[in-house]
Amino acid sequence: MFNLSGSELIFLVLIALVVLGPDKLPEAIRKATKAYNDFKKMAGGFQEEMRTVLEEPMREMRETADLVKSSAMFDPQADVKPTAAKPAATPVVASETATPEPAPVVEVPSAPVRTPSFDISNYVGETDASYVAPEPVAAAVEAVEADEATPA
Repeated sequence: MFNLSGSELIFLVLIALVVLGPDKLPEAIRKATKAYNDFKKMAGGFQEEMRTVLEEPMREMRETADLVKSSAMFDPQADVKPTAAKPAATPVVASETATPEPAPVVEVPSAPVRTPSFDISNYVGETDASYVAPEPVAAAVEAVEADEATPA
């Protein structure tokens, strides 16, 4: 436990003999041995208690992990049902093979499709009073203003 070699142990016994004397040394060794054994029993009991307390949650975690692992595995052959025996396929001779047809040509429009975009040039260097809205927005604003101007 303490990783003491023979010479270190003899040295410690000699120091204890000098400090305690030959009368008290045997009793001190008995007390130290008893304390060490009690400590080992207590540590073993603690380990056993922890093992029993953690056994149930660890078992549940293992079961959950196994369930997750089994559900995460994907076997494409597991879902395939066996079918009736099919007749043997006739071998294809190289001269009978058909050349694959080329893929159909898709025409791409010549003019690019215009998507609405934000033009920052209308905002740069201008104040709110001099802002000019882009055409579609300006037309919408004019339509709203015309609706508001007509009496209901």
